[in-house]
Amino acid sequence: MKYFQYYDLPNWNIVCQKLRDYVNDNPEFFSNTSLSAFRRSADGNVLANIPEITEMIKPLNCTIRVISFYILYEHTDDSWIHVDGGAHATRIILPVLNCDNTETRYYVSDSPLTELKQPNGLSYRVLDQTSNYKQVATLHVTQPAVHRVHELHGVFLPKDQVFPRITCGIGVHEDLTHLLK
Repeated sequence: MKYFQYYDLPNWNIVCQKLRDYVNDNPEFFSNTSLSAFRRSADGNVLANIPEITEMIKPLNCTIRVISFYILYEHTDDSWIHVDGGAHATRIILPVLNCDNTETRYYVSDSPLTELKQPNGLSYRVLDQTSNYKQVATLHVTQPAVHRVHELHGVFLPKDQVFPRITCGIGVHEDLTHLLK
């Protein structure tokens, strides 16, 4: 199984810079560490500020359903291996801030998962940290990629990580798993 695929989408560097500007211009959305790490944005607001996102994803033949940000303020480790909730199995991911040297690691395991809810009400499933699992792939979020979010994965950060680490996820109406074959 292919867990992700990098794409050299048009103007992605411009989009990522504008996403960093959006982060700086909206500190109330990004600085509250008591909120969920996974935050849905006011998509219309993001698209009004960064209309290039729509053009950027055109080569993938898809339409935007939701724009979200994944914000980490502290170190995580392999004990937080999880499967995202929601109906869509894939998402486009973009680096926004402090993503260098971080990894999204993918795993396989026969162990059962436990469903949890984030403070924002969204559910996800986690693997118990005492379970047996095996790492099978590593995504470095250094450019746009389509990745599987319904497979076991977790974010690994180096000890000298600068925070916050922020990625942008673009959920689309179409199933993009055909891009991962």
